[in-house]
Amino acid sequence: MKFFLFDMDGTLLDTLGDLIAAANAMRQRFGLEPIPGERIRSYIGNGLGKLATRSLEGAPVDAAEALAVLKACYAERLFERTHPMPYVEETLAALHRKGAKMAVVTNKASELAHRLVAHFGWEDYLPVVIGGGDVPTLKPEPEGVLEALSRLDGTKEEACVVGDNYTDLEAARRAGVASAFLENGFGSPREEIPTRRLGDIRSLPDLA
Repeated sequence: MKFFLFDMDGTLLDTLGDLIAAANAMRQRFGLEPIPGERIRSYIGNGLGKLATRSLEGAPVDAAEALAVLKACYAERLFERTHPMPYVEETLAALHRKGAKMAVVTNKASELAHRLVAHFGWEDYLPVVIGGGDVPTLKPEPEGVLEALSRLDGTKEEACVVGDNYTDLEAARRAGVASAFLENGFGSPREEIPTRRLGDIRSLPDLA
């Protein structure tokens, strides 16, 4: 493999603490009680819009207003608890040394995804970042994967989508690209069958 397309939440970064805090801060602004972090964790993976509506748990709040509030709450605490997932720093460096070309394909809003890549100093490793708003649809639709591959001048035959959720695997399948599922992330493969299952990210350089 020469081209690696990474999901962000639960794959490159452990963003769970900040997402949970933001979701409960949003609930508080609408006069709602906080809910357990594990429940919010199960709501992550389809973008902030879905996280906002799922975290409201049926409360009568306008979806667009909830999303705007959640975005603001999350942007305020983007780096408070977020940190790289295990072995990410050394794996990105090893892939870079091997000449692999890498990108991020995330459902996170593009501006926030770019801020996170810059915050952790990964611009040289991940020069292409495709986030929410950069293409018309979010994963599991394949547009983000295809756009990232195009910007890397990559080929489907030499590419692999790396993620921790069925949305990543389905997007890869529908784009005609191989996939690697990371078992230490936030999500679940559901009915999707990845090309590879990995305990964590550190064995990826063996594929390059």
